[in-house]
Amino acid sequence: MDETSLNQPRHPDYEQIQGAWKIVLAWTSGKRTFHAVDNIHVFQEDVYWWDAPHLPLQSNLFHYRINPTTTPKSVDLISDEGISQGIYRLTSQTLTTCFPEDDGAERPTEFVSCLDRGWNMSIAKRLAVCPQRASDAD
Repeated sequence: MDETSLNQPRHPDYEQIQGAWKIVLAWTSGKRTFHAVDNIHVFQEDVYWWDAPHLPLQSNLFHYRINPTTTPKSVDLISDEGISQGIYRLTSQTLTTCFPEDDGAERPTEFVSCLDRGWNMSIAKRLAVCPQRASDAD
């Protein structure tokens, strides 16, 4: 499958992932982390961003593509610096993701976070209202 068209044709996961998600649990390299909890992650069309007011918008703005035909399902976050290859699990109200700590590292193969693998995992709950990026509100 052509990597540029993984979100086409629109799979039900593509429609379901749209909107805002609030991180409720997070782990970095096997340790529970609290700095990511309450962060808001947003999927709008083919763009992914998260609410991190202390960072410039460009540092947290990505294109993304999902591939719901893999096991586990895969998601790529794409920026000028490269591609971060992760996995996801999606229900109507919960989004679980696992990404390598370092961009360009191999895609995780399961939903765990442990020191020897350098994987970050988070669990997010759907929000009823989707916030706007600061630049969109101007």
